[in-house]
Amino acid sequence: MAMIFSVDTTGNYTPYVAIAPIDSNGIYYFTLVPDGNYYVLAVPIDPTGYLPTYYGNSIDWEQATQISLGTANNPYNINLVESDQMTPGPGSTAGQINMGDVSSAMVDKINMIIMNAQGKAIGYTAVSESGVFSFPSLAYGTYYLHAEMPGVTSDVVMITLTAEIPHADVVMTFSGNKITGVKDEISLANHWSVYPNPVAGNLQVSIDMKQGTHAKASIYNVSGQLLINSDIELLNGSNSLTLPTAALPAGVYTL
Repeated sequence: MAMIFSVDTTGNYTPYVAIAPIDSNGIYYFTLVPDGNYYVLAVPIDPTGYLPTYYGNSIDWEQATQISLGTANNPYNINLVESDQMTPGPGSTAGQINMGDVSSAMVDKINMIIMNAQGKAIGYTAVSESGVFSFPSLAYGTYYLHAEMPGVTSDVVMITLTAEIPHADVVMTFSGNKITGVKDEISLANHWSVYPNPVAGNLQVSIDMKQGTHAKASIYNVSGQLLINSDIELLNGSNSLTLPTAALPAGVYTL
């Protein structure tokens, strides 16, 4: 199907939204759409092989091409982006998106994107009207979950599935024009700190661990793009590491 979302600047996220089917020739169209700026999103009904893709051939709304109605420039053709391979297995993840001050009618317009340890999208699932999503068959490993919604910034939540912990539950909250999320797990860290913050040079991270473990230190921008990804070994007790952030442009990032 195809979906059209107006560019919402209110901060309360109340865009104009319409849905259109795609016919057997791959054609979609919308009628009676008000003048304004919009994102158009094509969503494959079968979630294997291809990903929800915006006009501009991007899976990320911030990299998509806006269209301005009032001066139409049809056709707005979309080439679906192929997904990387998802390996099935005994692991799984599921979650719930809770609605803050946003209309509950918007929650089933969210697509949950799952990425592999390298940050490449390997699949997606639609979020239900009640805010539920799941990936029931995943190989053990590290994954990242990103809720994709035009005009909405979303946390990227890392999960790690192992034989000891084969399932991960994730809880997210959709409020204003943001989706925040946390993974439900017992932390291996007693406490940790990041300094300086704000940072102008390289970032220092201090972690006191309950037990040693192999880990990844990853930094994402607000679009969910993986910018820094370092493999690290954390020892039982105090650990200190430096992340090379000096070359990053000014902005807000997720560690």
